[in-house]
Amino acid sequence: MKNEKYFLLFANCIPVRGAVRSGICDLQRGIFEAIPNSLFDILQECEDKSIVEIYSGYDKAFHSDIDKFFDWLIELNFGIWCKDKSERKLFPKIENKFDYPFHVSNIIIDINEHSKYDVTNVIRQVIAAGIPYIQIRAYSYKSSLFFFDLLNLLEGSRVRGIDIVMQYYEGAEDTEFDKLCKEHLRINSITYSGASFNSIKEEIGGNTKIIFTTSQVLNDKCCGIVSPDYFTINKELFFESHHFNSCLNRKISVDVNGNIKNCPSMQKIFGNIKNTALQSVMQYEGFTKSWNIKKDEIKVCKDCEFRYICTDCRAFVEDHTDLHSKPLKCGYDPYTATWMDWATNPNKEKAMLHYGMPDNLPTV
Repeated sequence: MKNEKYFLLFANCIPVRGAVRSGICDLQRGIFEAIPNSLFDILQECEDKSIVEIYSGYDKAFHSDIDKFFDWLIELNFGIWCKDKSERKLFPKIENKFDYPFHVSNIIIDINEHSKYDVTNVIRQVIAAGIPYIQIRAYSYKSSLFFFDLLNLLEGSRVRGIDIVMQYYEGAEDTEFDKLCKEHLRINSITYSGASFNSIKEEIGGNTKIIFTTSQVLNDKCCGIVSPDYFTINKELFFESHHFNSCLNRKISVDVNGNIKNCPSMQKIFGNIKNTALQSVMQYEGFTKSWNIKKDEIKVCKDCEFRYICTDCRAFVEDHTDLHSKPLKCGYDPYTATWMDWATNPNKEKAMLHYGMPDNLPTV
């Protein structure tokens, strides 16, 4: 090994530096591995230095640790040795850019027993606007007939996928919702929240998931939780997070009262679906402002090694007067690399009271 070899970190394995530690995100296999910041620095040196040149910058006693680090990377299939710099150049990096062929990529539609707006009108506007993905959060609907009627409207449309979130009820395991999935292949998942158990059942050859979770989704305050359970490691989110907000970018929503927002949990209203068209709101300059709040601009998040694989929340933040404040429901401290229960953190009490918590805390 001790020659002019050059180490190549595969293009899909991208290191991200944090405050006290770093991480390597494998965007192809969906893997994250934490590493010390000192090893992040070594990977940066590998960009244009051979192993011999890297050795020269460290005490000889540390050379064996460097060797072990590279052996570990190769064992994880994160990289290989190249015989010279010219061979290394045969493997270009992935370009750091993000684009999407739709002005708005997804919509959240919230409904409950008190909703008085016409949901079918919203679906027709979604189709007209060319929005490809829909999430319907039905806080009090238990009949599949309601969803059959809505989904029948999508026949022949360009809508690609639908996710349904609803409250668990006795007998939900054996209902016509299975039939709903078989007849409407656009359904990606149906999630029953508030169940007494956690389970995932796959339907239609694994294309559709029926999810039972003990987590509660009772209203739009049960949103914005930052947890490793929700980390997504792929090329699309990773590069989108470099340039845009990982939650709000290209999103539109209709809350339970028919108000059009960036997210149902947010306060800013851009009109009501009863008298305002989705497509007109999508053109408002103020509506797209939140799309551009990326993790590198958010306090604390900008120093976190998870920032490009993590969700974000601008609806519930630690300081409601600061648009770039850390998400309220994040319990991770990148300055100590430790997690704690965000809901019991005394430093968050003021913000929780502002948002009407803890009465509306989700069960996670």
